[in-house]
Amino acid sequence: MTSGDVTGGDEAGPGAGSGIDDDARRWAQAEQRAAGVVVPDEWPVLRRFLLVELPVVLVVCVGLGAVGAAIWGEWRGWIGIAIVVAGAVAMIIGVVHVVRRHSSPPGITYSLTKDQRRLNHRQVMGREPADAGHLGVLRLTAGALRLGVMRMLYTLIGLEVMTLGNVVLNTDRGGWSLVFYIAMSVALPLLLLMPIHQIRRATAFLRRYPEPSSASAEAS
Repeated sequence: MTSGDVTGGDEAGPGAGSGIDDDARRWAQAEQRAAGVVVPDEWPVLRRFLLVELPVVLVVCVGLGAVGAAIWGEWRGWIGIAIVVAGAVAMIIGVVHVVRRHSSPPGITYSLTKDQRRLNHRQVMGREPADAGHLGVLRLTAGALRLGVMRMLYTLIGLEVMTLGNVVLNTDRGGWSLVFYIAMSVALPLLLLMPIHQIRRATAFLRRYPEPSSASAEAS
């Protein structure tokens, strides 16, 4: 073996080792920061919004619109405006829920590289096998993803209600505005399919890899 071969091997070794050490350090930092962090479950709040708050807002707004229509006429105009207002109020309620809870997980994964964060996302979505050595970070990634997407639904649902109100408003007028709002009312539910899919995949991951119980953690 020549001296050049020895030198080349020594140069390759530290470089490769430093890269591995750097990755291990980043993962260790992320796991340490993820320990004990609990991501709030937005589903109870979202469910109450869908089953109670949104229907109540719609009934109240449409009822007031019906009263205005009974007094001044123009039923479609009043009902359309009432539905638009209901959608706007629904969006405001969603913002209030997010601000009041204001419990988003900290930037645990900021110590990871962009490629590592993408890998986490693919594993949570089931596109790649989950790394058993980094389940703490992966659980946090899944919980944060589900939380963020659920909070986005308030806006999308409010926009859909407002769009339906504009469809009612423009029924008599016709023209391109009616075509636009009809297209929007169809497109928005289709846009909901992607976040709903993400919520389902993140929830499936959390069910597949639940938080270890205190007894099992002590045993390990």
